[in-house]
Amino acid sequence: MNMKTNTLTKLLTFALVCAITFTACVKERTIKPEKKISLAGSWTETPPAGEYTREIFFSADSAFTMHYIGLVTPLFSATSTGTYKIEGDKLIVSIKEVFVKEANKPGITTTLDQVLFDKATFSLKSNLLNIDFVTYPADGPVPTNLKFLKN
Repeated sequence: MNMKTNTLTKLLTFALVCAITFTACVKERTIKPEKKISLAGSWTETPPAGEYTREIFFSADSAFTMHYIGLVTPLFSATSTGTYKIEGDKLIVSIKEVFVKEANKPGITTTLDQVLFDKATFSLKSNLLNIDFVTYPADGPVPTNLKFLKN
């Protein structure tokens, strides 16, 4: 065996040993699944918004209900029903029906297809749910925040 062949054999053997060693040492990457956040349950607005308060309910099967209850006379209430979904920190609530009831008047049901909280994001800390979204009064878009305590 000449010296070139001997050196080439040593280099190939070294490369083969390195390849086997490094291949054996490669760690498998474990991808952590995204933490599934659940809003399921009943929540009450805190503090109440003065003349009214809101109670919201998220079901485990993506159904959503909001009760809007007037606290002054004449008593007024509205119940909005629909669905919700969570995408990361985004909360998407679609209202399909609203039932409105004023004191001493028959209730009225309206069918619609409307997003409740425009561009909404949320955060959950213990029993406090913060919902940040955009409202549109006459003078332009306004960042808005609602806080709800879990019942």
